[in-house]
Amino acid sequence: METATRKRPEIEQAVRQIPEQLATLAPMDERRRDSRPRARRTARDQRRRTHGQNFIRSDAVARELVTAAGVRADDLVVEVGAGAGVITEQLARHAGRVLALELDPAWARSLGERFAAHANVTVRHQDVLRCAWPREPFRVVGNIPFGITTPLLHALLDDLRRPLVRADVIVQHEVARKRATPGPATVLGVSWAPWFAFRLVRRIPAAAFSPVPAVDGAHMAIERRAQPLLEPAEQRAFARFVRAGFARGGHLRAGLRSQLTNNQVRILRATVPFDDETLCNRLDADAWVALFAAARPYLGAR
Repeated sequence: METATRKRPEIEQAVRQIPEQLATLAPMDERRRDSRPRARRTARDQRRRTHGQNFIRSDAVARELVTAAGVRADDLVVEVGAGAGVITEQLARHAGRVLALELDPAWARSLGERFAAHANVTVRHQDVLRCAWPREPFRVVGNIPFGITTPLLHALLDDLRRPLVRADVIVQHEVARKRATPGPATVLGVSWAPWFAFRLVRRIPAAAFSPVPAVDGAHMAIERRAQPLLEPAEQRAFARFVRAGFARGGHLRAGLRSQLTNNQVRILRATVPFDDETLCNRLDADAWVALFAAARPYLGAR
């Protein structure tokens, strides 16, 4: 007991000195932290981060994309986000004409110089979300900046007068899976489906991009239907019908009741059987088209 009592002041003194010792270590840690080299973020880095740009590293991936797209010598191809020109190089070998669009001015200048001798390649420094699309039939091929995938799909698909024949684009794998594989339906997927068919061609590992993104990419093909499920003139009415259907908590009957009477909903059940618990996202595009066709005489009549 006496030994413990004698040592207690020594222990208390050591404890009191701990904050002082830590304080002397902090400046050294700070100096060590400051000595680490920090890369300056360039304007290009900022634009890449803003738009989610991750460039294709491999010629093989670009070659597989263009080959799977079936690009032919009589095609006009618009490349979105041409970047360093890895995909442009492959398109120049197969397409009749290539219009390469690039937002970054430095990349656009570099592309213009690189492909100056290619008579079938035109490079434009342009924002793909604000560009004037061709008035003749065209294809789209490219590695879409992940941050603008949905706005670009709207730009390509919302106006059926735009003569897009097919798009083969690299997007996030989850986006391609949601748009192109059987599963829970979405408002946008259903709204575009009567005129365009989506297909997930292949998964592309994150390591194929530079810088390496946090998720894998995928080649998604979008092809205009030779025989659309609805007439182009019905596009807006169908989109309104689908949006209203999804709007009431996801239950189909509630969504239909926002547009139709109880008796009209009962009539629709004879076309596409459903109950009070049926969810909108469980119906595929064909079922939505059938519902719309059956509801068409009543829409706007309430």
